[in-house]
Amino acid sequence: MVVLVFNVVAMALEWLAVRLLAILAVHYFDDFPMVTLVEDATSTRYSFESLLSLLGWDLKGGDKAPPWSPMLDSIGAGFDLSGVGTYSL
Repeated sequence: MVVLVFNVVAMALEWLAVRLLAILAVHYFDDFPMVTLVEDATSTRYSFESLLSLLGWDLKGGDKAPPWSPMLDSIGAGFDLSGVGTYSL
């Protein structure tokens, strides 16, 4: 029951991030992988952390909140986004 309730809350956090803050985010249990432009990374992180803070949530630091990188690692799956936006014929 607790997991179900947490997933409903996580869906609400995702909805707020996407709809109110225009952050490209999804959630998988307690992970919230996000994608943004390099120049927007600092403000995107600040916006999401501020949302959590306003709602009374504490964000874990360390490995749970790594710095922004073109390498995205979520629930054991790794994504290399460094080539996004570059095209060659």
